[in-house]
Amino acid sequence: FPVTICVGMHRIAVTVIGGFLGAGKTTLLNHWLRAVRGKRVMVLVNDFGALNIDAELIAALQGDTIALTNGCICCQMGGDLSQALIRILDNPEPPDEVWIEASGASDPGRIARLVRAAPELELRGVIVLVDSLAIASQLQNPMLRETLVAQIEAADCLLLSKTDVAHSDQVGQAQACLHPLNPHVLYLQSDECGVMAAQLKDMRIFSPEPKPSMQLTGHDRRFTAWLGHPTITLSVHEWHWRLSTLPEEVLRLKGFVRSREHGWSSVQLAGSRVCIEPHEAPAQGRESLVAIALRGCLPRQALEGLLDA
Repeated sequence: FPVTICVGMHRIAVTVIGGFLGAGKTTLLNHWLRAVRGKRVMVLVNDFGALNIDAELIAALQGDTIALTNGCICCQMGGDLSQALIRILDNPEPPDEVWIEASGASDPGRIARLVRAAPELELRGVIVLVDSLAIASQLQNPMLRETLVAQIEAADCLLLSKTDVAHSDQVGQAQACLHPLNPHVLYLQSDECGVMAAQLKDMRIFSPEPKPSMQLTGHDRRFTAWLGHPTITLSVHEWHWRLSTLPEEVLRLKGFVRSREHGWSSVQLAGSRVCIEPHEAPAQGRESLVAIALRGCLPRQALEGLLDA
């Protein structure tokens, strides 16, 4: 960043939110956005489909920006985070805070290093969500381990998600797997993301010392995505059955479909968990399903069959 440092310069607080596919980043961000009071927050996301902001929070859609009812805004950062940050710094009315949602397959530590390079930005910390139900088995998968380890090692704070549906021994096993990878991290767990948000509201987790991190293979070379455009209408039960019988190679799936009971519905698949909920009609261009798998392991035929009449 080519900048001039001024004494007493106001620095914009930046929080990086990472975590693997399906760990719960979207749920946490929606809780945070509901709780914002008196601050202008800008959320940078890879794409709006990944964030899936709750409809009642959206005031308007314009180009690559979503205006929210609480005065905050969400912007699509595309593939160049540095350019997105420069646009923020050049804004005559910059936000009070910036939240950056890292891709579920990327290294949040790389984003943190980029933020630290700009003197106008102050890194509050890197928060990484970990699925307490899945992390033990995910770390045993040699194709996923490198990505997961990089995320965990980059964290200043680990949030164990889904502890409301996990057994105590599963939570204990998750912590046992995480401790050797990042023994100095702050652990938080909760039955609800809303409680985690309250705990984090005024918490300062910024660490002035950059964390060493392993070199992560480009996630665009490790993972691949499938995009589908559903045109059929099925019952919630039928959608649930079709999603739950997809091969386990589908690491994550989310998007919108039409159901007989609700009209438009949002659907999410993470591991063996399927969630289908009523939803307002998505914006034009977002009426789609996105699935993610390891490159070379995408079950394209099964995904295409998901949309067969």
